[in-house]
Amino acid sequence: MAKKSVEKRQLILSKTLELFIRKGFHAVTMSDIVEECQISRGGLYRYYSSTDDIFRELLRANAIHTEEIFESMMGAGKPYREIMELFLSGQKAELRQINNSMMTAAYEFFLSHKSNSDREFLQQQYIQSAAFLSRLIQYGNERKETEVPSPDIVANQLLIFLEGLRVLGLSVDLTDEFLEEQFKWFQNNLFGGHPPYENNPYS
Repeated sequence: MAKKSVEKRQLILSKTLELFIRKGFHAVTMSDIVEECQISRGGLYRYYSSTDDIFRELLRANAIHTEEIFESMMGAGKPYREIMELFLSGQKAELRQINNSMMTAAYEFFLSHKSNSDREFLQQQYIQSAAFLSRLIQYGNERKETEVPSPDIVANQLLIFLEGLRVLGLSVDLTDEFLEEQFKWFQNNLFGGHPPYENNPYS
């Protein structure tokens, strides 16, 4: 792909991301994007046919970017705890700013897309995230930095844990104290070698 085309795609994605954060998913139109990007309608449709297409591309790009960062750290032999704490701190930062993130738009998108192809797309996104987290946990096991049984199961539980906090965060204000308490419990499982829910103080 020509450099100019790559740059134009990146412009569209970055400007549309800002729109989705400000307005949510459903309120953003292709006309809004044309105005925001200061390009012609034909120029926009050359790259994307709908806001759905752009949103899917944003989800894919974000997942790839995140995985590339942490895969690179594993490839460089960085400590497991350093990598996992960086991942978790990023999740906490997103939760603290959830009303100024793309999360509202994401849930609007998830809840309104029911076709088989969309469900398959979203399922694949989840599977990729779970596989990445499982690899990271297994990396810690192999380096003897932790002893977490069943990395696949724990990876899925971590995703469910984070998803629950996101849904809650869109409904109520999450205090720093509450977030620290919740993450501390899961960090003990990830770093202490105990399976999730063992001696759970909240059960």
